[in-house]
Amino acid sequence: MRQDPRRAAQSSAGSSACGQRGTRAAPHARPADLAAALRPVFAGVEAFRRDARPSVRGQLLALAARDAELISGMEHEAGDAPAARAWSDRAIREARETGDPLAEVFALVQRAELVDAAEPGEIVEAAVTARERSGVPAEVGTLSLRREARAHALAGEGELCHRCLEECPEEPGETRAELCAGCLVDLGRPGGAIEMLEGEPAPSAPAYLAAYMLARRAHAYAEAHERDQAACLARQALALARRAGAARALRELGRVLV
Repeated sequence: MRQDPRRAAQSSAGSSACGQRGTRAAPHARPADLAAALRPVFAGVEAFRRDARPSVRGQLLALAARDAELISGMEHEAGDAPAARAWSDRAIREARETGDPLAEVFALVQRAELVDAAEPGEIVEAAVTARERSGVPAEVGTLSLRREARAHALAGEGELCHRCLEECPEEPGETRAELCAGCLVDLGRPGGAIEMLEGEPAPSAPAYLAAYMLARRAHAYAEAHERDQAACLARQALALARRAGAARALRELGRVLV
């Protein structure tokens, strides 16, 4: 039941892989509402699995793992870090039970996206573990490098962050410039971040992700004392975050001192 790995990886290469793959059809939906809609699906799959024949049990396990990944991602965007971790743990357990290494890779990559619900060291471990598995599609490897780069930046490990960024090709979703700029802000180098963001187009993503990316830009400008630009972007991000129920974007805006 899991889609072809190449196609799944290509569509997951944006800023939040699981969230974007699961919400393209509802770009303006609120993360909390999406999580609430997905939880009964998981419960239904689990109920079917208990009585399923062995020949279909593995497919139901894969579906349950995928659903748990999506719920975890939406809980993360909605600002519920404990729930995001709990659902990520469940996704990893379900994926391992399938016996499909690639299913576990997807679950580990999703864990590496929980930057507000996990310590940097844990994020690095999940990203590296996913990337080291055999048969991992190149796009998934790139995504894990992006997550590892951000974790190193959050930990203040500039050299390791730079090494990961050098290995990351350009991908759909979050641009390379935005990724590098975000890492520079986390490393306390907002001047370099501003240079990269100049001329970047407005983000095209589900509303909750667009709000977060705008908030990250506002943070970069605020750290560089570009107060007018920071205030303009912060207002845009705040309006979008409120409409989208994007708690992660609101937390990022809380770091913007203008």
